[in-house]
Amino acid sequence: MLGDLETPVVIGEAKKPRFFKNTDVRKLSVSWKSYKKAWMTTDIMSNWLVELDNKIKKQKRKSILIMDNGTSHPDDLKLKNINLVFLPPNTTSKLQPLDQVINRSFKVGYRKLLLRHVLSQISSCKSSEELAKSVPVLEAIYWTLSAFKKVEPG
Repeated sequence: MLGDLETPVVIGEAKKPRFFKNTDVRKLSVSWKSYKKAWMTTDIMSNWLVELDNKIKKQKRKSILIMDNGTSHPDDLKLKNINLVFLPPNTTSKLQPLDQVINRSFKVGYRKLLLRHVLSQISSCKSSEELAKSVPVLEAIYWTLSAFKKVEPG
């Protein structure tokens, strides 16, 4: 509601990917997490919520966080400064502010950058698999940040 946006969380398979070798991850402005299938997990989400709760505590604020019933969303986590409110099942696309404005805006911006890359590589790739592998993860992180910066709170 205040228009505050948190640092994007990017989840990859490796704890320390090769492409980070010459990159200071802290300067990327994303929070890198790893899981063998590159999915959001309850542990990753719970840790992120605890970090956010601590940040809000330092600011001497209280907050309500509206969440859907995603499998990675912990429904038993007790936080001191964040009240987790879960939407009823099958209402996310109608009620969740993230789905209404922020996710849509972010996805449009990201897909635009991805499409530019695909179009620039299409003639040099022999297959769709090769084209998919032509997307460098570090570049995808930069696209994430670029699209994220263009999101306007709704």
